[in-house]
Amino acid sequence: MKKKLFTVFVAALMAASCSSSQTSTLEGQIEGLENRTILLSVKSAYPNDAVREDTLLVSEDGKFSYTLQDSCYREVMIFEQMSKEDIKSRKMPLMMSVIMLPGDKVTATGTRKNYAMASKFFYDDKAAVEELLKGIMEELEQTEKQIEERKRNGEDRSALDAEFRAYYKTWKMRKDSIEFEFIKANPNSNYSYHMAVLFNDSLKKEAMELLSEKVKQGPVKSYDEQIAQMMKDAAERRKAKAAANAKLNPGMPAPDFTLDDLKGNPLSLSSLKGKYVVLDFWGSWCVWCLDGIPKMKDYYKKYSSKMEVLGIACRDTHDAWKKAAEKNALPWKNVINNDKGGTDVSSIYAVSGYPTKVIIDPKGNIVKIFLGESDEFYKFLDNLFKK
Repeated sequence: MKKKLFTVFVAALMAASCSSSQTSTLEGQIEGLENRTILLSVKSAYPNDAVREDTLLVSEDGKFSYTLQDSCYREVMIFEQMSKEDIKSRKMPLMMSVIMLPGDKVTATGTRKNYAMASKFFYDDKAAVEELLKGIMEELEQTEKQIEERKRNGEDRSALDAEFRAYYKTWKMRKDSIEFEFIKANPNSNYSYHMAVLFNDSLKKEAMELLSEKVKQGPVKSYDEQIAQMMKDAAERRKAKAAANAKLNPGMPAPDFTLDDLKGNPLSLSSLKGKYVVLDFWGSWCVWCLDGIPKMKDYYKKYSSKMEVLGIACRDTHDAWKKAAEKNALPWKNVINNDKGGTDVSSIYAVSGYPTKVIIDPKGNIVKIFLGESDEFYKFLDNLFKK
């Protein structure tokens, strides 16, 4: 086969403060990729801020090249596309996170499981800090192993957990001190700012005062702003989830909602009263959700006179949802969640993972909630309908 090298150019969708006037590049050679399709996602530090997704092909000897035009801090996620068989066999994919700053050139070399990155504006300083931290990182790893060994030997787990927490608190202070000294000696380093962002408030304030104005106004500033927003949003989600969980105890009324079905017609939960209802929070992207469909079909057929299933597609596009429902011939009612505006039912039901199944009794009260695909859910249905 003739060797080919493909370069992907992504025109990122920028925030108002970003422009596409500057270029950064990534060049790599990773052994053992087996000419697999590489998925690429360009994003900021904010977890839901996916800028662009694409595919990146590599040459037979594992070489690839990627160019990004952006004036902001970006994280480029590169990972192998895995099949169901790969996932079930626990095959370790390439999962590479690359920080790209305007004007920088990053090189990545090594194997799928062990690779190194270098760059003038970021990774060289990161490597220097990691070398400074090498001793205490090894100490932490050894301490964790010793604690686990003592647990296996029968020592009190609660006491050991408390011992480790006390150790880790001191260890973290030592780590912060090493990083702080690097920042003091390297005020013009983008990686110095990157470390300062993750300090606690008081230490971050001290570190920020050491940084040069050029660095503070540079591309890592967008990372700082994104982390701050992420922490604010996380606090709001925790508050909302706590409020939702307080309303989801067994015996409490299941929160009503109305979402559009496959034909675009509104369907409300309250319209299904009179039978047991299973809310199945799933997604076309969720491997475990799809794997559970055959058994769910069997149980739907087995208990269709007593139970209705309402599939609620989450984090999906309308097109992907409809294709998945058709491909898997879902026999039960299906609606799509309003993840981005409107009624976010996954938040109302405090869904933290997929699939999540909520059993509701004929009067509209919550019976039990199950997280993940497991036999426990189906055993519970069997016991429930034996009554």
